[in-house]
Amino acid sequence: MESEIVCLDFDGVIADTFRLSYTMHKILDPSLTEENYRRGFNDNQNHISTKLGRAPEQAARFWRTYQLKVVEQPAVPEMIDIILHLSDIYTLYIISSSNSSSIRAFLRHYRVEDCFHNILGQDTHPSKTRKLLQVIAQHHAEPTDLVMVTDTLGDIKQARAAGVSSIAVTWGYHPESILKLGHPVSLLEKPDQLPSALEEFFDFSREYDTH
Repeated sequence: MESEIVCLDFDGVIADTFRLSYTMHKILDPSLTEENYRRGFNDNQNHISTKLGRAPEQAARFWRTYQLKVVEQPAVPEMIDIILHLSDIYTLYIISSSNSSSIRAFLRHYRVEDCFHNILGQDTHPSKTRKLLQVIAQHHAEPTDLVMVTDTLGDIKQARAAGVSSIAVTWGYHPESILKLGHPVSLLEKPDQLPSALEEFFDFSREYDTH
């Protein structure tokens, strides 16, 4: 394997999309509160549509509108520069429950699409566990060669099911109090903490593998 692999979630970690996504869901369900919407990300967020009782055609309409609007959303401050920096050190993936085409459009807008080895969205597979296992198999890697960077408890759970550790960030969909329940290896408050957290994680992994 050429380098360690960093898998980043998209919504909340790279793109500041919470307000867009919540507003679109609230149109479909006016009784939906922010608290209940955030709670939907305690597990696989692809199940949110089912929990809201949305019909398949509503879900399709949601993603069509999302794809048009996501490029208008701001990137999380500093994350674009950090992605450029990390791409020189690690093999980067995006593991997301959004459509790959929407993510690519956003990344092209910010000129960082080429920083990523691949984009695995919900059109690849609804399970992030399956997508992480796919990355492991493709690179003939061990789970300790990967780390998931995420802002939700559900992602931490799915990564753990693949044997992959998570670095959690508090600037996205879930607050620190919820993220702590998943016992991530690191809990970050600011994007500029990510490079050093990754370095520490992989230094520890390499040291552990030698024992």
